[in-house]
Amino acid sequence: MRDQRRITPRVLAVGIAGTALLVAGAYLGYQTWTGKTAKRTAVNYSAAMSPREIAVGLRESDARALMALEAKLRMIPTVDDARAARAAAGNDPSKPQSAAPAPEIKALSDADAVEWIEALGGLRAGFLKLSTRGRVLGMVAASRILSFYAVEPCPTHWVEALAPLHDMFTAGLADPDLEVRSAALNQVAQFWSWLPGRTPLPAEEFELASWKDGFIAQVTRRLGDREPQSRLAAIACLGKLPIDSAAAPAVAYIDDRDSAEVRQQVLASFASRPELLSDDVVLKRMYDTSANVAEVAEIVLRTRGLTREQIGLGRMIYHPRPELRASVIPMLKDRNDIDPVVWLLQLSRDEDESVRAGAAAALAERGTPEARRRLLEMASKDASKVVRQAAGKGIMPTTDTTAALPPLPDANAAGLKAKAN
Repeated sequence: MRDQRRITPRVLAVGIAGTALLVAGAYLGYQTWTGKTAKRTAVNYSAAMSPREIAVGLRESDARALMALEAKLRMIPTVDDARAARAAAGNDPSKPQSAAPAPEIKALSDADAVEWIEALGGLRAGFLKLSTRGRVLGMVAASRILSFYAVEPCPTHWVEALAPLHDMFTAGLADPDLEVRSAALNQVAQFWSWLPGRTPLPAEEFELASWKDGFIAQVTRRLGDREPQSRLAAIACLGKLPIDSAAAPAVAYIDDRDSAEVRQQVLASFASRPELLSDDVVLKRMYDTSANVAEVAEIVLRTRGLTREQIGLGRMIYHPRPELRASVIPMLKDRNDIDPVVWLLQLSRDEDESVRAGAAAALAERGTPEARRRLLEMASKDASKVVRQAAGKGIMPTTDTTAALPPLPDANAAGLKAKAN
């Protein structure tokens, strides 16, 4: 038989201790790698550090690094800061404009531009693990960094800042937290008009346009959010979008049933865009259940140049009582300060047949191509027989069936006297 080596208790103890040491070492390495060890050396991030140094903590979602970044950004004035300072000085009559000089805005060097792009990359990498407040501050910080690239002369690689911003704000616009989504919408609203501090090359211009377009569908989607605050922020965001076709979906929320604040925001955001928010739509809001909405509607009409009298006529056109709506028709006949046909066309679509019939009679007197086209439509398609008859009378030709005869000769004229037989 082979000799069997005897395992003594001492050898067994040593083996167990060695195994335990290996396990402990592996666990310590794992804890260090994941950043969970309590003995990890903390970095004291501060505004004095470079963006590249702060970016290290941002990638790890370190709140101290985010606070340091925010403090550093406050020390660097932007174009918006200078604009605000000039406006504040000019709007205060008690202070000369020189009393509040605008801060000096400096263009980025190539080296600084690279470091700030690294900071944006750090924000993107650590964004999702930040707290709700941290995600909001992170987006505000990212927008402020982008503003640095609007100062002339902008470094040539400004376009590299777009990718991390796209990823961060795409996540922010889809965030489950209302505060984060609202903050993302507020910041994206500033992106529509952003341009770099240099003339973009054709390829850069295409990339910038694609970057902006990439946010439109996400912002539009927020119009359907349950929270009124989110819908309101989305409307305000689209209100600053200069592309009419893309901004148009927000106008439909002038009829939002759940929130007067949302209806009011539509009026405020599209007050200067009558091609999207017509005067007729604004006039209807003067009977809104919310006094604030009705007041804003009147202010919008005044800013568009309508007089108090014109607004009063418009108010009557949309009055709940049909007899008051019909009473406007005689008032429109002799007006020269407005186009009566426009108002009569609106009344010709009134829900009450007596109002439509009165509008048809008034349109017949105008004789314009627009009036005749509407009368033809009413005569053939209106649901009311009374209205169809009124419109039909308005388009009938006014011809006399009696032939015109020459005047009878004067019996006393020479050569025309009757002769006696």
